[in-house]
Amino acid sequence: MGSLVPEKGAQVLLAAFREAARQRPDLTLSFAGTGPRAYVAELQASAAGLPVRFLGRLERTAVTAAYREHDALVLPSIWDEPFAVVPLEAMALGLAVIATAAGGTAEAVEHGRTGVLVPPLDAAALRAAILRLAADPRLTASLAASGQAWARGTLAFPLFMDRLERLYQGALRSA
Repeated sequence: MGSLVPEKGAQVLLAAFREAARQRPDLTLSFAGTGPRAYVAELQASAAGLPVRFLGRLERTAVTAAYREHDALVLPSIWDEPFAVVPLEAMALGLAVIATAAGGTAEAVEHGRTGVLVPPLDAAALRAAILRLAADPRLTASLAASGQAWARGTLAFPLFMDRLERLYQGALRSA
């Protein structure tokens, strides 16, 4: 979900998924978003023969529908995400999240509680996390429920805005 650019790690996810799909032929993968044509074409060629869909750019209602069609979101970023919004969206809609511990993503995804974190660029760890969730529906449901409660409670927009307002008021008083 989002930009299909090399920094987002789609190529690492495809490598992990290729191996995971050999062990679990029931798995499917969808990419939503756009990116440079040459890079997207390279990803599509790499995904040939795999149960992978490229959905392109989605309108807001279609984004929500796409999330609801899946059990988990995988965010394989290989760069330091400043603060990843996509896993929060997925958690708020009740999906389990697998992400790389890159940048601000670890602020949103707590390993073993609201999702699973793996090292960036580690296709083997990503594959293991995908297979672990696919094999354990209870774990997937538990992570999804915890993530949803956290995303809707801790980072609900009104709560976020209240915290931001208090921060600015404190900064103004200090100035």
